[in-house]
Amino acid sequence: MLRRQGGFTLMEVMITLAVSGAMLMITVALFSGQQRESQFNQSMRDIESKLQDVINDTATGYFPESTLSCSANANIPIISSSGPGSEQGTNSACVFLGKAIHFKDNAMDIYSIIGSSSLSNTTFQSANPTLVSEIKETKEYIWGINLYQIWWGDNIASHLDDGRLVVVSSSPNGTGYSASGSSLNSGVQQINTYSSGTVAGTGIDQNSPLPTMDSAIKNASLGWPANGTITLCFQDDQLGQSGRQYGGILLSGGNYGIYARLLTDTDPVGCN
Repeated sequence: MLRRQGGFTLMEVMITLAVSGAMLMITVALFSGQQRESQFNQSMRDIESKLQDVINDTATGYFPESTLSCSANANIPIISSSGPGSEQGTNSACVFLGKAIHFKDNAMDIYSIIGSSSLSNTTFQSANPTLVSEIKETKEYIWGINLYQIWWGDNIASHLDDGRLVVVSSSPNGTGYSASGSSLNSGVQQINTYSSGTVAGTGIDQNSPLPTMDSAIKNASLGWPANGTITLCFQDDQLGQSGRQYGGILLSGGNYGIYARLLTDTDPVGCN
């Protein structure tokens, strides 16, 4: 008598392969989504860390280059690369005022700002702030993240496309700026931010930014953002199955300085 040998029929094999393939696709999709989310979070943390480095450098008065020298002609700072540079804290003609951050879609360019030491007991603009264009630090955003909006203050109507310059400044004499940026406080190292695009004539030409950036930081009408806050909105470069990912970083200034942190759901201005 003939007996049926063990094994799978062709139909059973096809069903098994189909189920296995579907499970593999689901697993790959889940892993891809988790990896994408992890990369986005890593990107946001990286930008937050880089901004905090700028804030810390401003607080300590760190100037990133010692091969340049600075002199003042009629209280106007003049940068020169000829001859030996000045050691940190030894230049008598110029004083470090802060950092300028030019936010681009995929990176941020960071410049130092200097002013005349003889005018350092006045306001930021009165010290003849000058952009040190000879030194540029470029920090690229990782994992394809890009900047798509900047809000000034907590008003969602205050978004301006041409305002991509943020200045983190410290008082040149160590006493600190007031929250409005118009005068100095005594006894506190004040760091704060102000931005271009909030006043007519201070927008940044994205194709040729340096001249308009240098002009913007000298503009006496340039205001500080409402409530001392700036919101940076980012997105990733792919839609994915769950849609595009969004995130934000808040730069917030107060009476005792400025800090950078990731946005939360309780913040008045979100990024979506």
